[in-house]
Amino acid sequence: MVGILARAQEKYPVKVHAAVATSNHYHLILTPEDADQHADFMEFVNGNLARLRYVLWNTIKENLVAQIADWEGLHCAEALIDGRPMTGTWYDRAIE
Repeated sequence: MVGILARAQEKYPVKVHAAVATSNHYHLILTPEDADQHADFMEFVNGNLARLRYVLWNTIKENLVAQIADWEGLHCAEALIDGRPMTGTWYDRAIE
C-alpha cells in the first residue's frame, strides 16, 4: 500500500498527513489542492488496491488453499511481506 500511495502522490501531489491500513479497510488524512485532485488521487489508490487485493487473494478465493502461505506455486506475497525480490531460473530452450 505504501508503494501505491507514493505513486499516487507522484501523479497527484496530494499531501498525505496520516495513513493506516488493516486487512479490510484503510484511513487517510489528506490535503488536496481541489476536489478534482482528491478524486483522481483516490481513484488511483482504490483502483490499484483492488488489483492488488485480487492478485493476493486469488488462490484463497478459488479454494485452492486455506492461507496464502500454503500456495506452493508462484505468488508475490512473500516478496511483499519480506521485501525479498522474487527469483527464478530462465531455461533458454532455443540453445541446444
